[in-house]
Amino acid sequence: MDTVLISCDTLEAEVRKVSAVLPRPPRLIFTKAAWYDKPMDQRAALQQELDAVGPEVRRVLLAYGLHGGAIKDLVTHDFTLIVPRVDDCIPLFLGSREKFAEASCIPSFFLTAGWLKFSIIDGGLTWLRQLVTGPWPQTEFLTILPHSRVRGEEK
Repeated sequence: MDTVLISCDTLEAEVRKVSAVLPRPPRLIFTKAAWYDKPMDQRAALQQELDAVGPEVRRVLLAYGLHGGAIKDLVTHDFTLIVPRVDDCIPLFLGSREKFAEASCIPSFFLTAGWLKFSIIDGGLTWLRQLVTGPWPQTEFLTILPHSRVRGEEK
């Protein structure tokens, strides 16, 4: 397996949907949603997952976004880390910056199937699909090379 995707479990249904159609889906790792408001705990949990990635992995896709600085100081090993240039997972769920900007014009509260255990809306999985399949243009994704540390200023 050369690709691993790490995601919060609130996006599990969407990540599985996007990955299921691939000829070689990534290995999926889901972390608990309870860290969304605890970036330091989330960083430690993410680093633990990154440290556990085996030498056969060449790419890790992080379906989180920048998430309140939770990715700052993450260290890569023998793999490239790909992170969407978004603050959190909501733009991934909605599918694009444009849809997120449109939805942000009015007071909104977003819930994924992972939050409710059933789907209320289908926001579009374009961005999440691109995270899983590539390409990863610099305007939309951070690419952190092997044996690097995320600085935290990469917005």
